Amino acid sequence: MSYIDATAYDGYRGRKYFLELDGLRALSVLFVITHHLPEDAWGNWQWLAGARGVAVFFVLSGFLITTLALREEDRRGRLCLAAFYVRRCCRIFPLYYLTLAVYCLSILGLSLGADQVKPLRDALPYYLCYLQEVPHCVLLLFNCNLAFAQSWSLGIEEKFYLIWPLLAFVLWRGAAHARLRGASSLALGAALLPLLLTPIGPVGKVVGQMVFSYASLLAGCVLAVLLHDPRWFDRLRRLGGAGWTAALLLLLLAAHGATPWLRYYPLEDLLNIVYTLAATGLLACVLLGDGPVQRLLRWRPLVFVGRLSYGVYLIHMLCMSAVYKLFPALLHWRGGNLAVFPLTCLLSVVVAWGLHVAVESPCIELGRRWSRKIMDRPPRRPVASARAA
Repeated sequence: MSYIDATAYDGYRGRKYFLELDGLRALSVLFVITHHLPEDAWGNWQWLAGARGVAVFFVLSGFLITTLALREEDRRGRLCLAAFYVRRCCRIFPLYYLTLAVYCLSILGLSLGADQVKPLRDALPYYLCYLQEVPHCVLLLFNCNLAFAQSWSLGIEEKFYLIWPLLAFVLWRGAAHARLRGASSLALGAALLPLLLTPIGPVGKVVGQMVFSYASLLAGCVLAVLLHDPRWFDRLRRLGGAGWTAALLLLLLAAHGATPWLRYYPLEDLLNIVYTLAATGLLACVLLGDGPVQRLLRWRPLVFVGRLSYGVYLIHMLCMSAVYKLFPALLHWRGGNLAVFPLTCLLSVVVAWGLHVAVESPCIELGRRWSRKIMDRPPRRPVASARAA
């Protein structure tokens, strides 16, 4: 390893918290909010392609989950699956089910939004079983309105959290090359499959969109595996330079800007691949370099919002409805969204902060303590056979 800059690699491995990734989360969730703004007299904000924020979330999730698991494997010799699942459940479920309860209370209990009663009642079994992507697919197929539809991405992520550790840290445990080849192959398959499914028809296109979500998650996994390897880390270090960062940022912005205009086959599916590659490459630049982009992402207000991004993602639609209840005149104002957007962001951050203090943070800490107890248990001794006795 003499040809490798061990100082840079050790610095990367020593980082327990990536401030820049919270900045990326903040920008992503703000874009998602623009995607859900209703149409006003000036049209809608779909030209901002806010839905792309979810794709960035997926890449970040794949990277972080895999990086933390790889480091635990190095420390302990293996990933403790029970502790991993406990941490994930305590991180995700409490805030999710609390938000779902608020939706049920307001719509099914208080009848706020009569047109939402039947759709929510029909979707509720899927929401309760964490199969949110199923009603979301129905929404896409029939262009219907469904409360809490933004939670579809959580269903995708939960399946990933369930299956990926079994593949990467049980089936491919200790096999770095198999892990890299497996993750890359799965990512490539999930990226290309929509090209085969889309021509089938609307159902194929919707299923292809769901499948492609796993390509974004797996792209983050591949990056984590590469950066964890000192040789690959050294090869990729040049991506931290200003030139590569600028190039990949421009590519990401170009793919982002082209999104509303390329809605037909096969350019839309190809653009999704380009966007995911650009997002993954830019993430590598952010992690490996230190320049204006990284300093922007470390800006304290962005980091603060990024830490609350999960709560903001869950409750921003409720907050948007509250804004319209508080300021009904905005429904008739020509540029209503110019006021609705900042008000929704502000209210979402305030509510998410309250939920973070009261629910999210205590549950995360509970999950950490619980997982530590699981990992501190002494290994079970094998039962002696009768012959040995």
